[in-house]
Amino acid sequence: MRLNIGLLGLLFIALINSAVAHNKVVVVPLGGDEFKPLKNIVTVAKANGDFTNIQAAIDSISNASATNPYVVVIGPGQYDVATTIVAKEYVDITGSGQGTTIISGSVRARGFDSPAVFLVANVRLSNLSVHNTSSGSSYSLGISVFNPSNFQDNITIENVTVRVGGAPINSSRGVYVEEGSVLIRNADVLIEGTTPNYGIRAYSGDIRIVDSRIEVNSGTVNRAVYSAAASSTVIDHSDLIASGTDARALYSKATVKYSTLTSTGLSIESIHSVKVHWSTLVGGVSGATIECAYSADDNGNELSAACD
Repeated sequence: MRLNIGLLGLLFIALINSAVAHNKVVVVPLGGDEFKPLKNIVTVAKANGDFTNIQAAIDSISNASATNPYVVVIGPGQYDVATTIVAKEYVDITGSGQGTTIISGSVRARGFDSPAVFLVANVRLSNLSVHNTSSGSSYSLGISVFNPSNFQDNITIENVTVRVGGAPINSSRGVYVEEGSVLIRNADVLIEGTTPNYGIRAYSGDIRIVDSRIEVNSGTVNRAVYSAAASSTVIDHSDLIASGTDARALYSKATVKYSTLTSTGLSIESIHSVKVHWSTLVGGVSGATIECAYSADDNGNELSAACD
């Protein structure tokens, strides 16, 4: 059943199912800075939804567009997946809350296009948890944006918890971005693999991490955020935490604002310049030229400024 409805704030839909003599209630939390007029809603639930399978719900949509967007609303519960959930453009995916709606995967990734959840342009993933534990494959991946031949624009990951672990051959990665523009807001990412671990690995594209906590705490090589030279990464009001034998809170380049970078190894390692504004670095700095580094006293009064 698909509903055509205009939304503002919270949308409550009550559908009476006389066959089971109780109501099905769908609550769609809308977030973000922009109001997005939504027309079509497809529900996924353990019972009494349009679908019980997330991918089947997405695949049922064939006419989504910028002027005809959809939302797939997933009810409470754990949804086990053995293969990648692949998003569609202009089809947002929202759950019933972090820790309430859980996509739990054992997806064995041969490449970066085989995570638990694969996102494309013009999609918002929100209000749920993504777990993936994979061993013996090349990678264990939570969420991936990967299309080297076609830049993926306007992707939002918001109010999402990511947990990735296992023993893959190469590495475990919470969020991987290659050729995409991605906003990650209010995310809680924890990586606990036995091989090199990356909370967020930005190979190329534009990535903004806001109000988030990114932690890696096991394995031999740990990077909370790895931002390659080809990417433009901003870390804003976030906590980056890395521990282990070879730990870096931030590796390579980024702009850091109002954030805390904590590491048992180095807070920052880079051969590039890193702009740090009003942030706390716990751990050494290696190779990086720190630009615009501000400091303040306990009352918030500025003590020094390297640049405007």
